[in-house]
Amino acid sequence: MANILLLHASAGSGHRSVACAVAEALSASENRLPTTVDVVDILSFGSPLFRLMYGKGYEFSAKYARWFVQGVFSLTDHPWDRSRLVDLSESLTAACVREVATFMKENGVRVACCTHFLPVALLCRMRRQGLYHGSIHVCVTDYDVHGFWYDPDVDLYHVASPQAVERLTGWGIDPSRVLLTGIPVRAGFAASAAPEMTAAEDENSSMRSRTLNILLIASSLRFAECRQILSELDEAHVPADVEIVTGRNQSLCEELRQAYGQREGLGTVRMRVRGFVNNVDQLMHASDLLITKPGGITVSEALTAGLPMLFVAPIPEHEVLNARILEGAGAGVACFEKSTLGRQVRWFALYPERLEQMRENCLRCARPDAAARIADQLLAAARMPAILCTRPHAFSQDHLTELTGAAGH
Repeated sequence: MANILLLHASAGSGHRSVACAVAEALSASENRLPTTVDVVDILSFGSPLFRLMYGKGYEFSAKYARWFVQGVFSLTDHPWDRSRLVDLSESLTAACVREVATFMKENGVRVACCTHFLPVALLCRMRRQGLYHGSIHVCVTDYDVHGFWYDPDVDLYHVASPQAVERLTGWGIDPSRVLLTGIPVRAGFAASAAPEMTAAEDENSSMRSRTLNILLIASSLRFAECRQILSELDEAHVPADVEIVTGRNQSLCEELRQAYGQREGLGTVRMRVRGFVNNVDQLMHASDLLITKPGGITVSEALTAGLPMLFVAPIPEHEVLNARILEGAGAGVACFEKSTLGRQVRWFALYPERLEQMRENCLRCARPDAAARIADQLLAAARMPAILCTRPHAFSQDHLTELTGAAGH
């Protein structure tokens, strides 16, 4: 039996969503063989303090200290074998979750796929030390590639854009080991999965054709940012129904309900504030426009659903790059400056054919088969013999020996 391990990190929910999409595709694959598939949070192998600092620390910085995230991004956007800072950072982080080696040995893992960059360096270093003999796949969850994702011993990269392919091959990764698959999303987001309207629903939709149905994904936004977005929508004087999803951000949900819950909306804007929902795919299919931070997973879901996007409040720099790449493809518009969003909504109301063109661009960019393609590659790897990789570390071996020595017992 071949055991496949899908490793994510609970720094945000998106990375787990990608891993689950691949797991579903593995179960549904016509090429499946007797396998055990585990979806595991790499942070679960760390101490409670490490999990708190890494997971919550990132979420806090991404929301309230984006200047700090931008600084870290810029300083570390280099392959580890060319930067002692990146090498040290990855080594220290890997040391905190080294017990994953024990888990992999006890469960006979033959194939590992990382949907977060944290375990990439650790798995490759384990294999160089002879502690792991399976294959290593990496599913990059942004449209460009940061240096943290890089390791020369990754067997196969699955990426979302030609820019990502160019970045990895520019770092020396053989083009045959970089596949342009897209970012996996669950099957329910596919445009083909959208429910067909009944005749009555179609007539009702035609009657409301002048009203924009807008979905606002606000789970990672601050209240002030939501207030600014709603204010710009109101000032656009465009009839709009806005569904606001705050996810697990309960405090934001309560703030929005206190501020707007007693009113139908603002002027021509009607709104409904939701907390956590498990039907985002259905909400996307029912919407004309998505307002969101340009996180790699969310925008991939929207592309698959054929839903045009307005990008707001990006985390520097990876979300900025996501937005610029998709804006260049005509699938969305970056609204990073004040008043830009309102003007863009007004433009769509005046020229609805532009919105339809953007929808077509989204579907053209979408890769709804990403999960299935990656699943097939993982199953093919599971049929391959064990891999031996003992290339030496670019720098001193002392810290690596200390790291892996404890994991080998």
